[in-house]
Amino acid sequence: MQSKNKFSDLLVSFIILHVCVLITCCSSKKDKEKLNLNEKVLTLSAYDSVKLKWTEMEQEDDLKIMYIKRLIKEISYIPTSNPIEIENLLIKTNQLSKLRYTFKNLSKSSEIDSYDLSVDSLLREIRILVSNTKGVEKYPLCEELTNDIIALDQNVVVRRMRYDEKAKIFNSLFAKVDFQPNDTLRKLTLFQIEE
Repeated sequence: MQSKNKFSDLLVSFIILHVCVLITCCSSKKDKEKLNLNEKVLTLSAYDSVKLKWTEMEQEDDLKIMYIKRLIKEISYIPTSNPIEIENLLIKTNQLSKLRYTFKNLSKSSEIDSYDLSVDSLLREIRILVSNTKGVEKYPLCEELTNDIIALDQNVVVRRMRYDEKAKIFNSLFAKVDFQPNDTLRKLTLFQIEE
């Protein structure tokens, strides 16, 4: 009888232990699902921040291109300007948008370098055009546009750093979250060279 009681006690203890383990597992599973959902929300929020920084960077670049076109147009009004040079610079400026890297092809550093070199070359040619055009000082908008273009161009590095900061946060969160294979999110490429 005592053996039967021990067995019964052991069985009850085993069942209680098993129920406790199941409850713990179930609550842990729910907690894990809740934690995973929270991490997904944070990751998606971080992705939105990255996209916002990208959009700001793109808009600033569009503004710089618009100012470049406007400066070239303004110089074309000066009687001493070179119409052939003006036309060539407008063509090069219009090509910039086609050369620009995108959010999707950012991983191709050669495209970033190519774009940066094209912008630098164009800005150098514009500075030469401005300095070679007699009477440009009578057109104050030319100086204002030149200063705005320089400021926007100098801000490119800052914008890229801000993008990288947000992209690093996203990448860190993304590495921890279990997204389904059909999700379109992926680790983001940075402008800076990763160590």
